[in-house]
Amino acid sequence: MAKVEFIRPVEAVHGKLAKSDVIGFARMSKENANEERVKFTRSYPKRAYEPSAWNTKFGAIQTMTKTRRLNETQNAADIAAFKAQSQWKTLKQYRYRKCEAEYDLAHPED
Repeated sequence: MAKVEFIRPVEAVHGKLAKSDVIGFARMSKENANEERVKFTRSYPKRAYEPSAWNTKFGAIQTMTKTRRLNETQNAADIAAFKAQSQWKTLKQYRYRKCEAEYDLAHPED
């Protein structure tokens, strides 16, 4: 027969808890009942979903942005085009939106 180990109810919780928080439970036994420092068993929540289409798109755009930034000719062209425009406040925003437009042209089904 399987061994059943009962966990004592939680007496107090401080702060905010979310679904993604890591929660530790102290299990009392003969070995650690009198110790000042109780060892915790941590339980990590598993991801209940696969990465969405948005996650995939965002990752691809970030990769395109990094590649574009590291390419010297594209980087120089982006800086010159950024200085000529007034819609985006930072070069990072400008470059991200430009890569996003390229991604949308290459993947019309998303």
